[in-house]
Amino acid sequence: MSFASRYLFQGIDYSNSKPVLNPEADVSVGPISTKLWMNHDLDLGVSNEFDLSVLHEWKAKKFSFTTGYTYLWYPHREGWNPSQEFYLEASRDGVLNPSLSVHYDFDAGKGTYSTLGISHGFERRAGTLTLGANLFYQGHYYGLSGIPATEWNVHFEKSIHHTTLTPSLSRFVTWSNGGFRDASAVKSAWLFSFQVARDF
Repeated sequence: MSFASRYLFQGIDYSNSKPVLNPEADVSVGPISTKLWMNHDLDLGVSNEFDLSVLHEWKAKKFSFTTGYTYLWYPHREGWNPSQEFYLEASRDGVLNPSLSVHYDFDAGKGTYSTLGISHGFERRAGTLTLGANLFYQGHYYGLSGIPATEWNVHFEKSIHHTTLTPSLSRFVTWSNGGFRDASAVKSAWLFSFQVARDF
């Protein structure tokens, strides 16, 4: 379960700067997992997004890969049609832990959105402090192409028995480019979130 000060997707605000809750449940059998993620708008009092994913994870030396399919449903969002996507995520352990994810929406979105990230963790007795950065890109996703935002973040992870606590702070920085200008320009914003996760 995560609490977030707003719902930001690639720097784009989908909750009118109001706080949200994001419950998530994951079930894994070997390398195959299913995941249900939802967005609950605390200001409106409705759950307006449900993402159901089926994914396969594997590793090769220092590399980790995930391929998956997601069905996206948007109740309580007038004019938003359900959609579907395939995605591939890859990361490498080591210096700056680079990662790349590419999502292809073949339904309502008819385009791609991608994230290129780097991060570095500092392990201490109290927990792990991680600094990171993400560059977002969209290719004809819902008719828009360009870089909606970059994210600069810091989070602290503390495990207590089977429970993990993770407070995070992010700054999303944007500029006018591609399709993200004029009425489609994205505003720079801060994001605070607090996640509680438990393994069973």
